[in-house]
Amino acid sequence: MRGLLKKATEQKDLLVGRGMSEQLLDDLNAALVQFEQTLEATRAALHDHVGASSDMKEVVAEMVQQVRLLDGAGALSVRRQCRADGGVAQRPQRAGSGPVAR
Repeated sequence: MRGLLKKATEQKDLLVGRGMSEQLLDDLNAALVQFEQTLEATRAALHDHVGASSDMKEVVAEMVQQVRLLDGAGALSVRRQCRADGGVAQRPQRAGSGPVAR
């Protein structure tokens, strides 16, 4: 597009002599600049989005690892309590998993 605009600018006198508005090439140039800025903003936004998605995947992976560590520590705590009590420890009930109150 820039090439066409450059050629038209070189031939501006001829084009204006044949009826083209003198302002047309300036308007086309302004529109092209705005279009290029929009494209660059879109590219930057896409780059940021891809980067944010990658960062989020890393955070989620780290969270999963931490939950697994905590789960293992909880299981170890239950086993230790069971040994200390000399019997079989019951699993702690999770919220919403007990009998329904009527």
